[in-house]
Amino acid sequence: MTVLDPARVHEHPGGMDDGVHRAQAAGRPTGQSFSTLIVAALMYWILTIILSFFQARLERRLAAGDRNR
Repeated sequence: MTVLDPARVHEHPGGMDDGVHRAQAAGRPTGQSFSTLIVAALMYWILTIILSFFQARLERRLAAGDRNR
């Protein structure tokens, strides 16, 4: 479990930047930063596809409710 240092919270606001930073840090000791960045990019891509699918379903459902008024 990671404990956040309040003095360093402003350094990484989270989101994609945090994932990229972690991927670089994980690959740095073995010299495989590019490989870990590719894995991080694939994870974000898959997550985006999944969330886009559910967002489209939600929008269709909400639009159907607007048409029934």
